[in-house]
Amino acid sequence: MKTLNKRSTEIFLKIVEGVDAEHPAKHINNNLAYMKVSVDFVADTPHGKMYAIAHNFVQNGDLMADPDMQFIVMKGFVVPMTYQLDALGVFTEAAFIDENNQFKFRPKAQADITLFANTWMKNIHQQQGI
Repeated sequence: MKTLNKRSTEIFLKIVEGVDAEHPAKHINNNLAYMKVSVDFVADTPHGKMYAIAHNFVQNGDLMADPDMQFIVMKGFVVPMTYQLDALGVFTEAAFIDENNQFKFRPKAQADITLFANTWMKNIHQQQGI
């Protein structure tokens, strides 16, 4: 299973800072030239805390993910779980918690979205000054 690299993990933890069950969402928009970053607390599971991070835009009145990813923080490591890009009709569930509460992942898909997430965290850091 792939996790975010050290630098991307640091950026991710800054992005989700202050977001929890009590304060389940925030937006980061430090640079109006770029899309704001939406951050949501998804769940506190026995495996770790789950978060969603997204860029969104509106198209024909519909909110579109550009992209939207879910992550789980497991023992200090950040594991990308899903990737969604609505404009292209893409949804990848690379890791999940099954009906028996077991954490499962698809190695190739999970490695692919982790590679993307590492680049995306770097971009968010540069664009938003995080």
